Amino acid sequence: MDEGEKEIVRIVLESSGATESEIVSASVHPHLPRVRIKALFQRDVLAKDYERRYIVVPEKYRRREAMLIFLRYLLKNYGFFDAQRYSEATGNEVDSDFVWAVSRLHEEGSARRVFVRDLGMVMYVSTERRKRPEGLFISGPKDFITRYFSRYLRARFGSLNLYFIFMDGQAVAAVKVKKSGESVTIEKVIGDRKYRDVFRKEMNAFGISATFS
Repeated sequence: MDEGEKEIVRIVLESSGATESEIVSASVHPHLPRVRIKALFQRDVLAKDYERRYIVVPEKYRRREAMLIFLRYLLKNYGFFDAQRYSEATGNEVDSDFVWAVSRLHEEGSARRVFVRDLGMVMYVSTERRKRPEGLFISGPKDFITRYFSRYLRARFGSLNLYFIFMDGQAVAAVKVKKSGESVTIEKVIGDRKYRDVFRKEMNAFGISATFS
């Protein structure tokens, strides 16, 4: 690696993950990093986490091994994945490494191939019985879960530019907000309106002031 690439790796490590704009802002050569970031990403020195922030890939993991770990994560937490949704959520093309990782999951008996006739697509489903998720969870517009279930959430709530409220693994409501610094104004609740107070309390718990319009 040249000095510019080493600087990028240092910034990402010291930040425990950083967006492209954060790397550019922290660099002493702000006009150089974008090309180098892309090069490091293509060489698997950098990867993107579930929030699409750049992280440094440990040398012990090759790209295909990292992909296998990621697909196992999807199976364990969501119970399924498919090639199109994977590509849309991660920004990565379906390539030979993806095919290799899927083959490994088949060989170890972790996933089975299912053709969903109504959707006209192949999905890979976990062979393990999963406990249904419990409790409350909020996913923002740019969060991984929102991107991963983008087609379903858009079809149900009409937009992805919302905060989605999940209760016991089910999407129960969506909230439209107007952001201003460290505060949000709740403009609209789609779904059960009882969750608007729940949303406000959750935002406040994270240090974000939430008020009603």
